[in-house]
Amino acid sequence: GVGGGGGAVGCRAPAPGSVMPGVRGAEILTEKGDIDDAIDALESVHRREPDEPMVARLLASMYAEAGRERDAERVYWDMFEAADSTHSRLRWVTDLAELAGWTDAEDRLIEVLEARRAGDRRNAEPSLLLAEAYRAIGDEEARREALVEASRLEPRNLNLILQIASV
Repeated sequence: GVGGGGGAVGCRAPAPGSVMPGVRGAEILTEKGDIDDAIDALESVHRREPDEPMVARLLASMYAEAGRERDAERVYWDMFEAADSTHSRLRWVTDLAELAGWTDAEDRLIEVLEARRAGDRRNAEPSLLLAEAYRAIGDEEARREALVEASRLEPRNLNLILQIASV
């Protein structure tokens, strides 16, 4: 499903026993075809552990699969805003871009990320986030342009140079 990368880099593992029973319960309900009850169960876990990326990603994925794309988008944006590193924000942008591609909302996502970049031209992160969104939606030329912009701000960042070379 959309955003199903629960084991993604940048996501901390849940504390043993804290969220897993609720997640497992939701999985069982899903297997039975009780998607609404599964979503209710995950919402409850998410309310208790709002910073738990695995739960948020699973909840957003279930929302999307249930046709509740706006709810999925809200969860992804909430987690994006709460993320404490560029790496984590990049992962949430990937999820947002995948959802946008699924719902034909790529233009809206790009507009939001472009506005963020316009508001912070001295920081490379907004350009990196935009480049990741372009990568996820398959626009390699726009990705390259965003990476070049980021490299102007961080000219000694070897990773950026390598990414540009690979596009």
